[in-house]
Amino acid sequence: MKHQDLIKGEVYNNVLDKDIPLMFTGKKETKNDLGYFSTVAYFTPVKTEKNKNWYNSIKTYTKGFDNESGNQYITKV
Repeated sequence: MKHQDLIKGEVYNNVLDKDIPLMFTGKKETKNDLGYFSTVAYFTPVKTEKNKNWYNSIKTYTKGFDNESGNQYITKV
């Protein structure tokens, strides 16, 4: 998925941790590291019946997106 496809308030699956769905906050930052551009997107965890006791142990999740390839670990619900 590419960062341009993210929609504020939409919930996405994190393939690396399926127990915590992530909601896109709408905040993105573009980073330039020696001429290589990438985008960091900010997410908040979503409470589910399965994770209700520990879902908010981390308040904000950040995920990096390659500006050309995207991020293969974030998918639509």
